[in-house]
Amino acid sequence: MNNDGKIYCSRCGAEMNSNSRYCMNCGNLNPEHEANKNMMPYIQSNQASYNIGQGGVNLNTNKHSTSVLIGNNMGNFTLCFLINIFLYIGSLGLIFYHAYINNFKTVSDFINMHYPLIIMVVSYFYVLLYSLQLIAMKCNRKWYSGIIPIYNCMLLSEIVFKNKWFGLITVIPIIGQILLLVMIYKLGIRFKYNGLLCVLLFPIMIPVMGFGSHSLDGNIYVDKVESTFLEKSYKKKRLFSKVACFFIVLGFVSTFWTYFMSLGNDVKKSKNVYYKIASKQIVTKIKNGINRSFISCDGVSFNKENGDYYFYYPDLGKRVFIPFYLMNDSIEAFIRVNITNSKPSFYITMTDGTYGFDETLYENINNNTVKKFDRLLVDYKSFNLCDVGK
Repeated sequence: MNNDGKIYCSRCGAEMNSNSRYCMNCGNLNPEHEANKNMMPYIQSNQASYNIGQGGVNLNTNKHSTSVLIGNNMGNFTLCFLINIFLYIGSLGLIFYHAYINNFKTVSDFINMHYPLIIMVVSYFYVLLYSLQLIAMKCNRKWYSGIIPIYNCMLLSEIVFKNKWFGLITVIPIIGQILLLVMIYKLGIRFKYNGLLCVLLFPIMIPVMGFGSHSLDGNIYVDKVESTFLEKSYKKKRLFSKVACFFIVLGFVSTFWTYFMSLGNDVKKSKNVYYKIASKQIVTKIKNGINRSFISCDGVSFNKENGDYYFYYPDLGKRVFIPFYLMNDSIEAFIRVNITNSKPSFYITMTDGTYGFDETLYENINNNTVKKFDRLLVDYKSFNLCDVGK
């Protein structure tokens, strides 16, 4: 009790007169009031008691080793939240406005210009920025001190080493980065997290320390005595984290989809090269067979007369050498050889059941030939098929 007859409520910490029977803020009974003394033995004594301590009001509980302190140096929590949420939403608005003025009217255009990736990076940046401010407030430091370069390292050094000047070492290359990791390790331990995990996964653990329920040495700092402060601060952090996580996940999924599609294009390009090599190999083999008269057509010797000759291979890799054949699907190939005045022209059809191309002159096969082509369109069984002798 203060000299002026004031006491603090054991439930919410609100100031009340010593002769009041109950707290006007939360309705908690005053155990010192004469009318309440007879009732106290029947009331479980599991409530917390407030008393004046360093930094303001100290909440001591029997069940939990947690103290709630009035942060006399942390700044206004609500002001910090509003500034960060407005800056974050404003940044997202600028990104969408830039997309709008550049006439990206379709989702595909928006994704292809990497806007989702930009949104994801910006969202994580603000999550990290806000996390540093939350950590600063959890340590009873001004919220904006957590984002001031160098000065925030000095404050971190003061918290973990009790000497802020060590923080200046962080500007020294290599040595400074090692010291910063050591400080993150020690800070993680004081927040009751695994220090090594905080070092290895610091991009994740910094937001966890900021948004999580853990506090520095079990001390929870509040900027005012109010029974609902912790609940309100939790709701503000949850709102910010939900908005940021939504855009981070949206950006990640969109970026992954873009990468997946580009990977599909890369696969298609690799297929182009693969099919071009396969075409060259079979054309070379047939040419050599023609020149050496190693061709037979349904058991009849090849006589190089003008006309069309047909070759079919259900698995081309078994007849000619194709690099990385075992790593790819088997290629079904149908080749029409047209001989005019003893000059052969090769028309090739290929498919692996997914990609391929319809009949194309060998010389015209290029990097844009391969497409979605899942089966041969010709009935090879209706032709007199030829083959090259081994």
